[in-house]
Amino acid sequence: MDFLIVQIGRIGDMILTTPLFSGLKQSFPDSHITVLTSPGNDIIAKHNKNVDNTIIFNKTISGYVKLFLQFRKHKFDYWIDTKPEFSNTSTTLLKFARYGKSIGYNTKGKYFDTDLSKIKNGKHYTEINTLPLKILSPEFKMPDLRPEIDIPDEKWKQINAILSEYPKEFVIFNLSVKDATRNWNLQDVLSIYNQFKTRIPFVFQYVEKDRPFFEEIKSKTGDNLMYFDGGILELAGIVSKAKLVITPDTSLIHIASAFNVPVVGIYHNVDWNLRRFAPLSDRKVVLVSDEKNKIRIDADKICESINSLL
Repeated sequence: MDFLIVQIGRIGDMILTTPLFSGLKQSFPDSHITVLTSPGNDIIAKHNKNVDNTIIFNKTISGYVKLFLQFRKHKFDYWIDTKPEFSNTSTTLLKFARYGKSIGYNTKGKYFDTDLSKIKNGKHYTEINTLPLKILSPEFKMPDLRPEIDIPDEKWKQINAILSEYPKEFVIFNLSVKDATRNWNLQDVLSIYNQFKTRIPFVFQYVEKDRPFFEEIKSKTGDNLMYFDGGILELAGIVSKAKLVITPDTSLIHIASAFNVPVVGIYHNVDWNLRRFAPLSDRKVVLVSDEKNKIRIDADKICESINSLL
C-alpha cells in the first residue's frame, strides 16, 4: 500500500499528525508512507521512523511546477488530507496528483472520494488526523494518541552537550510565540521567575526575534539566566529531560506531550482552539485567559499551577 499524506501546515500540525503515521504502519506494516510537507515542518516528518519519504512543497509558482513534475512520475494508492477546513491549496494539489483513492474532508463540495466529515467524532487534532484509520483499518484501535518526535543519534550528541551545561532538574519557560496576542507580560515573567529561582532553575526558550525580550528579563533580574535558542529537534531533546514546561499555546505544548512531560499551558479563551490543541501529557494544567484576543492570566495563578506540578 502506497500512501501520500498531505500536511503543509505549521510544525505543531505536523507533530499532531504523527499518530496517523504510526497507525498506518501498525495497520499496514509493508506500506510505503510519503508525506507532503512544508519547508517549516518537514524536519519532523523526515526523521519520523514510520515515514519513508517526504516531499517539500513551496507555495510558489515554481513550487507548484516542481511538485507537478514529481507527481507525474508516481501514482499513490491513497491520497490522504486530514485538514478539516477547506483549503484552496489542498484542492488544487488534488487536481493534478495521481492516486487510486482520496480521503479528506468535503467541506465545500465533493473533492475527496471518501468524506471524513461524515464520520468525524473527535475534537482533538490527533483524533481528527487519525480518522482515516477508521476507513482504512476499521478494526484497528490506536493504543495511544500521544504524538511522536524521533531524534537522530547525531542530534543527541549535540543535545547531551547542551544538557551538560544545565542542572539535573530544570523547567523550560517558553518566551516565544508566533502570534503577538500570546506574548508574555514582562512583569509577569519576572514575578514567576522570582518566586521559583531559589527552588528550581529555569531555562528560557526563545527564537531570535525574541532575544531582546530575553535580554530585558536578564537585565531586570541581574542574574546569569540559562537559555536555549537552537533548532526544533535539539529543543525536543531538551524538553524530554525537563521537569516541567511553561508555555503559551504553541508547538512546545505538543513537544511536551510527545515525551509526556508535565506542562502548564496558557490559552486564549477560544473553546474550539483549546479542544483541538490541548496538551496530551498525563500531568498538565490548562489556564484560559478571560479575554478572547489576548492572553492575560494572573501571575500568582500561574505560580500555583507550577507548584502543583513540581
